[in-house]
Amino acid sequence: MSVTLNLAQGVAEFLLTTQGSTKFGWLGIGIGDSMSNADIVVVWPNPDGSTTISRRLPAPHTLPQPNPNQSAVKLLPVSNPVRGADGSFSARFTRPLVLAESSLKTTTTGFIWACSTQSPSGSNLDATFVKHDNSGLWKFDLSKPLSTSSPRSIPYDTFVYAHASVMFVAWAISMPIALIIAIFFRSLPNWVRIHWGIQVFATTLLTIAGVVLGKIMHADKPANLHTIYAIPLLSAFLAQALLGGLIHYLYDPNRTRRPIRNWIHRGFGLLVFLAGLVQIPLGIMTYTLDDRPFYAYVGWLALLLAVFIGLGVRAFVRNRKKKYDHVNLDQAQMSNIHGVWATEEEEEGDAFAPQGRAMK
Repeated sequence: MSVTLNLAQGVAEFLLTTQGSTKFGWLGIGIGDSMSNADIVVVWPNPDGSTTISRRLPAPHTLPQPNPNQSAVKLLPVSNPVRGADGSFSARFTRPLVLAESSLKTTTTGFIWACSTQSPSGSNLDATFVKHDNSGLWKFDLSKPLSTSSPRSIPYDTFVYAHASVMFVAWAISMPIALIIAIFFRSLPNWVRIHWGIQVFATTLLTIAGVVLGKIMHADKPANLHTIYAIPLLSAFLAQALLGGLIHYLYDPNRTRRPIRNWIHRGFGLLVFLAGLVQIPLGIMTYTLDDRPFYAYVGWLALLLAVFIGLGVRAFVRNRKKKYDHVNLDQAQMSNIHGVWATEEEEEGDAFAPQGRAMK
């Protein structure tokens, strides 16, 4: 899909074009950063050759309903066919630069888009339509000169995907591995160094990279729940790292019991990890219209849960076996003691008593 945007005399003119699709249902574009705050316009071709344009209200994860102010957008004729032989579709419309629901500033502005191969239920502006097949996020720098050959855009979605990938590796892969080492593999000779190395050189460095990407994404955008939640989460992560360093610095090899700070580090670290797992779906719901990443994330959580449960059962079985092995060892030692202190008459009596009873 391509978008051409022209600004002149207080009016914004959009030209939306799709190509190479033999099946096309509808196409939508919204001014905003997500479905929860975007001013949405949906267009679709009809069987009679006409085109319907419908302005919709923001609605995250539900069907957007028609906006009462439909007169704000006006459909214009296009030079190319509305529906070309190659499956292309073009729609051209205008809207004021400033509306009550949104405004096109002369700075970087966020846009969302979505499309589907299934046609809406009819040609009326309040027609229903199914969920999109594809979607994405764009940014247009409206302060730069416009080009008629290509839209003015910044690859905003590239920063979104990079931020999501880096943070997922840091908090959903690296951190769980470090926790697994600290919880279930403390018998390893260098488990502390392994745990510390993963958290410092993987989780921390990747988190810093993700924060930098996030700052680039939100250089000129208002805060949302995902960015607000990140502040206490990152603060807690920093506190947990400092506490781990303090424990390492104050470690006493001659101690007879585990200090309270160690227990705090273990419990607080688990809480930080769980809080990070909550932050990931908040980002998914904020920056994408596609539910597939969310379902994939739920599947990953199910896999992590299975791994933790499996390792927990393994640890329980091994500890139980060690306990019974210890009891058996004590019994064997008591038997040896009994054998040492038993008299010859007792030993002979024990040996021949069953046979004597049998003879009787």
